[in-house]
Amino acid sequence: MTNLQCNACNGIFPLSCFHKAVTTKRGYQYKCKSCVSVYDKSPTPEVRDKKLSMLKQWREDNPEKREAQKKRHYLKNKDRIDQKAKDWYNNNKERYYGNAILRKYGITLAEYNALRQEQGYRCAICDDHEKDVGKKMFIDHNHDTGKIRKLLCTKCNVGIGMLKDSAEVLLKAAKYLQEHNG
Repeated sequence: MTNLQCNACNGIFPLSCFHKAVTTKRGYQYKCKSCVSVYDKSPTPEVRDKKLSMLKQWREDNPEKREAQKKRHYLKNKDRIDQKAKDWYNNNKERYYGNAILRKYGITLAEYNALRQEQGYRCAICDDHEKDVGKKMFIDHNHDTGKIRKLLCTKCNVGIGMLKDSAEVLLKAAKYLQEHNG
């Protein structure tokens, strides 16, 4: 298909005379570039900027109405939006994880991988290899200061969390096990 028909002027033109549009079946807009510029509602960049600033102002002045708009849009397009999000996640798992640890712990994926390599891909407490654990290691951190300590397997991370991240409680638990396991 080297030529397309414009729905506005009915002219037949080469593909270069049409803007690409992934949402259309044929992959190009239904109006040629000339007709688009004639029918464009924003003839100059200044007019477009003014419309955008008015829209931004309306959104700031009407947050409840904007939320209602967003909710209606989501409900109307729920399946498509959810599928698009799932597809993005499935195609970008490493990037998603990198963004998550950057947001939560303030380190990049490269820094996380350097910590893994530094620890030999093993838990800092029980020395299990992450291949044996079946998951990536957790980033253990001080909840008061936010400072990262080391990487731990799931069991060790949950264990020290259940013991309130307290060395005293952990020592009491160790003493208890020594006394009662004989």
